[in-house]
Amino acid sequence: MRIALFFLGLFFLNLKIYGQLEIERDYYPHGQLKSERSWRGGKPTSIWKTYYLNGAIQTEWDSLKDTFKEYYENGNIRTVILKDKTRKIKIIKHYFDDGKIISFGVFRDEKPLTGIEKHYDEEGNFVLRYKYRKGKIVGIEKIPPVSKETNEK
Repeated sequence: MRIALFFLGLFFLNLKIYGQLEIERDYYPHGQLKSERSWRGGKPTSIWKTYYLNGAIQTEWDSLKDTFKEYYENGNIRTVILKDKTRKIKIIKHYFDDGKIISFGVFRDEKPLTGIEKHYDEEGNFVLRYKYRKGKIVGIEKIPPVSKETNEK
């Protein structure tokens, strides 16, 4: 009987520990925070973050919203990946370090990538369209520049 109660107690203790929030932090050798992650029941919860040596945020993954963001050291956004599970798509955006958009892609939420990505120059002009199928570029369309005369009419 005592053995059965002992094992029953261990079972409930393990359930309690398994369901608790665990926060994991890593540090650079000099003590600056490098990353932080949280877990509940062995599954990621909420936002995971990594940091540059200067303390600025480097990456951020929100497991609840299924979004990923990457930042430049100056704090501006570098990459955003958004997943829409209901429409089964993934949107990927890349930015120049001054905050202007480099590319905007809409893909099926599968690997390898299948979808279309638009690329922009540093002035914000739409210049290229890439078409991906099963991870390979199957088409590149160069977009002709819009002349100032066309815009003025």
